Amino acid sequence: MGIKASEGFLDLVAITDTATGLLKTGLAPTCTLYKISDGTSTSLTVAELGATGLYKVTNLTFGTATEYVTVWAVAGAYTIHYPFKLFKVGGGQEADLYTDTQALVTRLTALRAGYLDNLSAGAVALNADMATLLSRLSAARAGYLDELGSINIPADIDTLLIRLSALRAGYLDNLSAGAVALNSDMATILTRLSAARAGYLDNLSAGAVALASVCTEARLAELAAANLPADIDTVLSRLTPTRAGYLDYLLQIYRGTYVANGVVVADAGNNNTTFKTDLAETTNDHYNDMILVFTSGAAVGGQARRITDYDGTTKFVTVGASLAATPTAGDTLQIMPNVVAAAVGGGDATLANQTAILADIGDGSGSTLGSLYGILGNPATAISTDIATLLARLSALRAGYLDNLSGGAVALAADMTTVLARLTALRAGYLDNLSAGAVALAATALSSATWTNARAGYLDNLSAGAVALASVCTSARLTELDAANIPADIDTLTGRLTSGRASNLDRIANHVVTRTWFSTPQETVDLHAVAANETMPSVVLPNITGTIVAVYAGFMFMMKEATAAGVIGVDGAQHIQVKESAAGSYVDAISIVDHMFSIADSTREGGGAVIGDHDIVGQVAAFNKTYNFQWTNGKTHVDHLRFSTVQTFLIVTYY
Repeated sequence: MGIKASEGFLDLVAITDTATGLLKTGLAPTCTLYKISDGTSTSLTVAELGATGLYKVTNLTFGTATEYVTVWAVAGAYTIHYPFKLFKVGGGQEADLYTDTQALVTRLTALRAGYLDNLSAGAVALNADMATLLSRLSAARAGYLDELGSINIPADIDTLLIRLSALRAGYLDNLSAGAVALNSDMATILTRLSAARAGYLDNLSAGAVALASVCTEARLAELAAANLPADIDTVLSRLTPTRAGYLDYLLQIYRGTYVANGVVVADAGNNNTTFKTDLAETTNDHYNDMILVFTSGAAVGGQARRITDYDGTTKFVTVGASLAATPTAGDTLQIMPNVVAAAVGGGDATLANQTAILADIGDGSGSTLGSLYGILGNPATAISTDIATLLARLSALRAGYLDNLSGGAVALAADMTTVLARLTALRAGYLDNLSAGAVALAATALSSATWTNARAGYLDNLSAGAVALASVCTSARLTELDAANIPADIDTLTGRLTSGRASNLDRIANHVVTRTWFSTPQETVDLHAVAANETMPSVVLPNITGTIVAVYAGFMFMMKEATAAGVIGVDGAQHIQVKESAAGSYVDAISIVDHMFSIADSTREGGGAVIGDHDIVGQVAAFNKTYNFQWTNGKTHVDHLRFSTVQTFLIVTYY
């Protein structure tokens, strides 16, 4: 996690009895704070929260901005839940996000926010006033005012003679017979085509032009092809509020997950930065940038270091900072993913390293929790990007425009009030009386038969809809939709949040638990030069309630012994298999590679443990059952290899 240098943090763990799984009170655990950069450590003060089995650190502070890890330990057969936590102090995206937010608050002051309120109210009033003004002061009426103002009668008479030709004068003769009917029709039309409705036509015209320019056929076709409603319904059905809440548990659950266990192997090349292990992984650099924590060892127990190199052939591990001493053969270790460094951009690990380590939920790999960032992305990065875009658009200069615009809108509203007071509806009617041609035009273009009350009402509805649509379906918004590429993003989201992954979120919310059950010891398991199936001890799962979601098998031995001359080791790739005792078939659980467990002739060596990389939940699917182990077609190069005091075990994750 990332925190500021001055910010406090409460480190809290739960400790349970390994045998019963119940919280254990009255213990005296220890917690040590390690600085990753130089390996220095500080012992912290621990106190129990009442008699609850929950223990916290009471004096956790950070001196400098760097990476730290806390390591908990307790004596006895107890289990510490989430015993290791990695911190990055200072920097990261949180600090950048805070700086950008402060810049935005500085620019968008309360005064400027008020300008937006004024601008919104003024724009509504201005739109209504402009509609009234346009209806009253038409282009024809404006021309009348120009003519009256100039009082250029001779020129007007010349123009009138040109316009009122003999032919057109004859038209007036024809109109005379219908004057009475025309007056009646005009009265009806004027009632239906009110000043407000005429203004609707102006709004409709402007809105139609604007709408046609932005709401193109291509954009409508794209929206239809994207099938946004169906995709959004799919996402909403899968990402329910309950499942969204499950995401809060993911990181907490994930911190308790380790990648691999191992043991230090004796070698002349071992030192306090490079040492040989018994890790099964054969890929070079597989554990690079992960955190190695020693879980035992007189000189190095509890120390944590970042891995800088891993040799899959020799099994040598190199760490970034020197240990307090050279590890001793038999010292045990765990390797954990460097989650926080990848998430907040600190340390040497990268998001690409993190994604390569994790596998999707339920894919049968070593990780059962899946790629958190691969599925959900990084919310902090998305928010920071949006704020950066907003700051770029709302620059200090543009914020100043809002000040000027607000003042101008207030002044413009006052001027419009003056204009409307002077150009009343009555005065606008005087302009109508000045033009005999307007009456004639109305008679030829409209009639009470064609301009019905119902059709006049259509204009009311059409105008209101056009204004509303034009106000929300703007060119800027459609351009933003084009740039955002929402259909493609929704397709990506539905592809990532599959129905299977949505179901896995349900499982996580039910408090996933991982426990290990062991067999009773078996005195020996012998492998010979002739391939044969060797029986190993069985594991009995208890009669408890739970749904099993992942199972990994392992075995451990106290000693291995070569009973003949020559180097003895496993001959060829082999498997230890598991099956349910009463039914089912054997399935591969632990992979054994060629030359594994090699030992010099007539010698003995100390024991170890091996954990398989196969998820066998398909075979180990229920509690209250016995599960048999078998070394299938076990074979050595020379007769024979003996394992003493052998135990098998099952690591079961369930809820």
